[in-house]
Amino acid sequence: MTCTIYILTPDRFNYLCPVVDIDLLIKSFSRLYGKSLNTAAKLVEWFIYYPQRGKEGDLFSKPLVQISGKRVLFAPNLIRQINITRMLEQIMLDYKIKRAAIGDEYESYLRNKLSQSSLWNVYADKIEFKSSIGNTDFDVIALFDNHVVIIEIKHLVTPYDPKRYYEDRQEIKKAIKQLKLRKQVLLRDWALIRDITNGFLPPEPYPEERIIQLVCTNIDSFTSLEIDGIRIVDECVLIRFFSDNGQYVKIWSGSKIYKKEKIWEDSQPTIDDFKRYIASPTAVKWYREVVKRKNITIPRYGEREYLGTVNYILDEDIVKFDRQI
Repeated sequence: MTCTIYILTPDRFNYLCPVVDIDLLIKSFSRLYGKSLNTAAKLVEWFIYYPQRGKEGDLFSKPLVQISGKRVLFAPNLIRQINITRMLEQIMLDYKIKRAAIGDEYESYLRNKLSQSSLWNVYADKIEFKSSIGNTDFDVIALFDNHVVIIEIKHLVTPYDPKRYYEDRQEIKKAIKQLKLRKQVLLRDWALIRDITNGFLPPEPYPEERIIQLVCTNIDSFTSLEIDGIRIVDECVLIRFFSDNGQYVKIWSGSKIYKKEKIWEDSQPTIDDFKRYIASPTAVKWYREVVKRKNITIPRYGEREYLGTVNYILDEDIVKFDRQI
């Protein structure tokens, strides 16, 4: 048996990960895509990571690593794993683009998307009026299985670090505070809202226990989280559940369907099916099954208070578990 060993020498490594002149990249980009050199230079600049600048992006959004002056390390593996969504969000943050307009457009998009399902009744427009507590608006009001569902929509930036996660969580808390106020408005001003929506709501107000409050976001970082009895979901959770294509959700393994999961039992979904699904949607529940809570106590010395920590650990090999689904 013959075994051949290839040694990766520095000269061969240059072919796999060459150092390239930035001007050459700009000229090539300009020629291939028909852009001016000025435009090409601005676009290429967004992909360059400058280690000395620290906070300006990272290798997940800027895969061309500056080596010196006008030269960068051209690493195909870094380019293959680039996260375009992260890069675009970083550009938006760097330029301090006002996100209010993006949020309004996202609200309109999601409201339209949700109203296309025949499984529930969604009021097609945003509701804005002067209520008994002041100026009030409802992003989404829907009727489903003798319940009214009020949804606060939040367009968030995907968190990749603790700071962004904290900022997004603060936005979630604001949304929850707003939902609590809107629930009170709904209970007090039912007749007024029914009049504004041209009879969309039933004549008789629903009791408090038949009002469902949800925060819906564009990301899945907070999906299935519950704060003060209010559930946080992402748009995919609602779109999948109320899909007119059927009561099954497909679970993919690579390019093949691993299995179809039934998300409601009868021919039509019920409010119990809905509550059960948003508490543990398909995209989340597999991982929740393998993450376990472990309480760790710290020895007490003298008469001081007891101390301890709560750790969340993977109870199974996540790679092996991921292959199973």
